[in-house]
Amino acid sequence: MCKVSRKTLQCYASFPLQPKICIILIILAGLSFGLLWFGINNECNQKYMPKPRGHCRIDLPEQAYQHTKENLPYQFEYSVHADILESKSMYKQKFWVDLYYPQFEATIYISYQSITDDPILLAQLCQHASELAFKHSSQAASIEESIIQTPKGYQATVIELFGQVPTPFQFYITDGKKHFLRGALYLKTASQNDFLEPVIEFIKKDIIHMLNTLEWKS
Repeated sequence: MCKVSRKTLQCYASFPLQPKICIILIILAGLSFGLLWFGINNECNQKYMPKPRGHCRIDLPEQAYQHTKENLPYQFEYSVHADILESKSMYKQKFWVDLYYPQFEATIYISYQSITDDPILLAQLCQHASELAFKHSSQAASIEESIIQTPKGYQATVIELFGQVPTPFQFYITDGKKHFLRGALYLKTASQNDFLEPVIEFIKKDIIHMLNTLEWKS
């Protein structure tokens, strides 16, 4: 059996540490590379899930109203944030106007018809107004129609369309004897109605206020 003298042990103990440190560093480098490769490979194998596109928050102005001053057979209060413009419809007739909201790029198209105690014409106008609203039924998630009685004693029908439709709110109002008025809210981008819901609700309140303050001049 070989014997190791104390002098020999002292020689081993005094051996330089540099080779040992190099070996340790090589091992650590190998482990680091392995972890890095595993992370990259795992990330590449994962499916990319795009984040939903964000939207800027819409700051709504305070609701306030003004009286119509135009020479029309009807009058009402409308938003101070809207402009009354001449109708741009290719079918426009006298007393048709557009209420344009420049901030929202939204328009309420208003048409007017004198009915002069003609119940058949009134029935046709009401039917046509409903057809114009329900022609969007294929795009709308749902449609709700309701009748309101205004403080002035007139009957108004409001039709609300939900989903990605260009016209989320339509209405018509009559005194049943001489006057018939129809309106439809149109938005520039129908595919963003979820995002524009605060704007739609804002303008809906304006429309209800308009109907509640509407009067016929004769």
